[in-house]
Amino acid sequence: MKVITITNEKGGVAKTTTALNLAYGLANQGYKILCIDLDTQQSLSMLLNKQLNTEYTTIYDLLNQENIKECISVVSDNVSVIYGDERLRNEDYINDLNALKEALKSVNKTYDYCIIDTPPLTRKLNLLALNASDEVLIPVKAEKSSIQGLLQTYKTINTIKDINKKIKIKGVVLVMYENRSNYSKHIKESLKDICKQLKIYMFDTTIRRSVKLAEAESNNKAIYDYDKKALVAQDYIDFVNEFLNI
Repeated sequence: MKVITITNEKGGVAKTTTALNLAYGLANQGYKILCIDLDTQQSLSMLLNKQLNTEYTTIYDLLNQENIKECISVVSDNVSVIYGDERLRNEDYINDLNALKEALKSVNKTYDYCIIDTPPLTRKLNLLALNASDEVLIPVKAEKSSIQGLLQTYKTINTIKDINKKIKIKGVVLVMYENRSNYSKHIKESLKDICKQLKIYMFDTTIRRSVKLAEAESNNKAIYDYDKKALVAQDYIDFVNEFLNI
């Protein structure tokens, strides 16, 4: 199982949307996926289960010594999830940054990919995810502040290498891109230059801004299941294929 953390220390850059559509894009190709929602807002959890309630065993329970297999809920044939929990806002109980890493070892052969959705900002939850990860995927919104988030995230990843030497950046994907906007084009060129300087892979595929994504999420669906003919659905298909081939 390969563990992928999706993160950017800037909020509002479609981390959850990326996690959802990457998970289902991989699942549609036959891969077994485990999603983990570490964001206290629980956005990914609610997208995967609109009936989410306190009866579910969550990541909070896992981090409080619950067996990981008791915390996993099946969503579809190829997608399972460990739901998020608002109690994660209190990070004082997180004393062991190896907790998630160690827990995942027992399901290493059950899934092909584990995709972790994270909160913004540098917090223990992010470090917990990064320490458990093989690779990091960084969505960057087509705006200047999101690029600043990339630079901050890059520094955090370098910090975590002290305890997780195998971690690497899978790549940067540009999201909410507007093909007709000169500003978006300028940001794209700036991002290319930064990725080149940092020696980070930048995905050729860009994800366009589309109301279809919001509509899909309001219906608790990945874009492929909501409108597979939408242009943004093809963006994500191309992105997943590129993800698998780099």
